[in-house]
Amino acid sequence: MKSISASSCAFALLLGNGPALATDTACQPIVDAGKAQWRAPMVHDRKVLSDGYTYEIIKLGDMLYLKNGATWRMMPSAMAKILTDPASIEKAGQEMRDCRQTGTEMIGPMSTVIYSFTSTLASAPRDSGTSRIWIGSDGLPYRQESKEFNATTVYAGVTAPALGK
Repeated sequence: MKSISASSCAFALLLGNGPALATDTACQPIVDAGKAQWRAPMVHDRKVLSDGYTYEIIKLGDMLYLKNGATWRMMPSAMAKILTDPASIEKAGQEMRDCRQTGTEMIGPMSTVIYSFTSTLASAPRDSGTSRIWIGSDGLPYRQESKEFNATTVYAGVTAPALGK
């Protein structure tokens, strides 16, 4: 069974939806949404990688839970702090450009604006290709698609998972 480290999962989730350095002012709504996401009081972020592997993070206040494979486990509070610290991602060197609005869509009751963008990581200096992100009228990201993963995020009705299950 595939498994990746807890810190890698948290970092990948952060990079996938987190704040970034914008070299294009049109990217500011995406950067702001990434910063707002992990400051929300409750977050359930689910990513499905291109190979079908799925992992999830639930954040409830200062508590952080990770499902990496089949079971949920509680993460150290330091991980939650990293997710809520915009400087963490800026240190990772994620850069985005070519940001543009491409449409609108309802996700449940939330009206969203769809943006496309290209991003690059300093640690892997190659374009990740064009990604799309759905940002709600509340400024939070609800969905993201790229060639590496698809992600969905909810901010209401999130509860602590049963650990070890």
